[in-house]
Amino acid sequence: MSKILEDLVRFGVPVETIMAVARLVADAELTQRRRERSRANANASRMSKMSQHEQTRDDTKPLKVGIEDQKDRKKGYTPRRRKLDPDFAPDRSYALAKGWSETTVDLEIERFKNHARASGRRQLDWQAAWRNWVTSPFQTNGGSNGRASAPRNGSREHRQEATARAISALANYQGGGCFDDEVPPVGLPLPEPDGP
Repeated sequence: MSKILEDLVRFGVPVETIMAVARLVADAELTQRRRERSRANANASRMSKMSQHEQTRDDTKPLKVGIEDQKDRKKGYTPRRRKLDPDFAPDRSYALAKGWSETTVDLEIERFKNHARASGRRQLDWQAAWRNWVTSPFQTNGGSNGRASAPRNGSREHRQEATARAISALANYQGGGCFDDEVPPVGLPLPEPDGP
């Protein structure tokens, strides 16, 4: 910078112009130093993060050998879902322990496998999928696939069946019921009792 200022003085440039040039040169040099410091800090930070990442990886996960294990070491790796293996054998004892008969277990295993193949299902754990199949509320009616044999609570059919059971219980009551031997069919109004 001093060389530039000397040249300006030698050529007879006014003092105000020399001062303005001196400020501009000083600002440029200051900006240059700040940029260099910023780059150096960014590089140091990047190197620090890389070494921390490597240390963390090395400390928490032991080195493994094999193709599958190399996938585990990739950043953000999640296990892959797989199609049902043709040799898959579900845990029969689990279904039997839940009260299923041998015949039901055989039928449901076949349904489970057919469903998985037909829909192209992929699972992380096929044994867990089988256990979910067994404990599913849709399997409680002998594999009716959700179509319950009993009407839903609160439905018209449910209320009619409950009414019919109540009428039947009243009709069979030994303590002197209010009905004759004839029980009205479901959906018809109850007969009015005869006086007091």
